[in-house]
Amino acid sequence: MKVAISYPPIMNKHGQKAMVSQNRNVQFFQKPTYLLPVVQAQAATWLQQLGHQVFWDDGNAQLKSYQQWRNDLVQESPDAVVFESTTPVMKFYWKATTELKKLLPETIFIMTGFHSMRRPEETLQESPTDLVLCSNHIDFVLAKL
Repeated sequence: MKVAISYPPIMNKHGQKAMVSQNRNVQFFQKPTYLLPVVQAQAATWLQQLGHQVFWDDGNAQLKSYQQWRNDLVQESPDAVVFESTTPVMKFYWKATTELKKLLPETIFIMTGFHSMRRPEETLQESPTDLVLCSNHIDFVLAKL
């Protein structure tokens, strides 16, 4: 299985990019700033050790535009995409998932993060997300899927 652990570039009206990694509050940065999503990195390593192909897709660290990030993800055509989200950017993730599901209809979209974990039914109603992980231990949970 090819799994994309993906962080899309989310830009506000001031040209600042949002950082949502490490299950933190959203922070916007003008200058490139990188917060390594440690648990997701552990999940990626574990999935690789289990024989899965992992596409590490950090649009912020790669300085991609949204369009470039989206096009690269579609070209990669993963079997599953894992997003980490939080409340201030949920509408962005719902919209992005809706757009991507049209382009990748066979792909399984998995949402993680505090907002989705606390309100999984909302994410499932507002987007074509296939699965919400209700645990901060996504490394353990993803390895068992």
